[in-house]
Amino acid sequence: MENNRELNEMIFQNYGELYDAMLNYLRENCFITHFPIQGDRYDEQSNKLLLVGRSLNGWGCKDEYSGAFQYEKAPARDDYVEKAYRALFAKRRYGFIEENRIKHHYDTIARSAFWRTAKLISSEIVGFPPDEANWYERIAWANLFPAAPSEGGNPSDHLISAQRPIARKLLNQTIDVYKPTHILFVTGWDDWLYYRTDHKKGDHFQCMLDGIPEAEIKAIIWGGLCRGAKIVIANRPERKAETEYVKSVLRAFQDI
Repeated sequence: MENNRELNEMIFQNYGELYDAMLNYLRENCFITHFPIQGDRYDEQSNKLLLVGRSLNGWGCKDEYSGAFQYEKAPARDDYVEKAYRALFAKRRYGFIEENRIKHHYDTIARSAFWRTAKLISSEIVGFPPDEANWYERIAWANLFPAAPSEGGNPSDHLISAQRPIARKLLNQTIDVYKPTHILFVTGWDDWLYYRTDHKKGDHFQCMLDGIPEAEIKAIIWGGLCRGAKIVIANRPERKAETEYVKSVLRAFQDI
């Protein structure tokens, strides 16, 4: 891989800081931590796509190749950091998809609007047949917020606030390391990708991604150049006509 161990070390160092930032939350809550994943064929692609979601919604895999880990109780800091290291540098990072299908009889791709639409969009941008097996090995995947409740569901406002400074740094560092040509944020804007920085003034917001001007934080689907990549920011695909959703995202990329 081009982004070798030395570069992944840059990402890894944030997880000790993430633990420290969430320490008060960890004393009373169980959580799951996600790590950015680069597919085994990502570096082969001329168009390199980074897919960015909001956060995990639970995690059922426990093998070391998994892109996340969870605890039934709050871990000690050294244990957390050691397990983060093993997970980040494990092989077969997308192995959770196969594990879910074989061990749990759960088709991650077919059951998720996020992954169904990601497959169709990736097929057009990266360039592979839509029925290709293990297509996800051609792309990279990250989440805005790496820590989420173990039992599933979105992180609370408190958990988002606790990890936001580290999550923001991790997101921008992941882009620097993976060097994508295309980035798709399946996040929407409100309270996820951008956030209010001064509650007294009430009208000043900051984006999690460096380089996007505040004036742009309005569009339902936004496309532009930033950080050397074509970037599209779209709302979530759930409860939408997926064919039209895919077309609108692809059109946004084409218009950049």
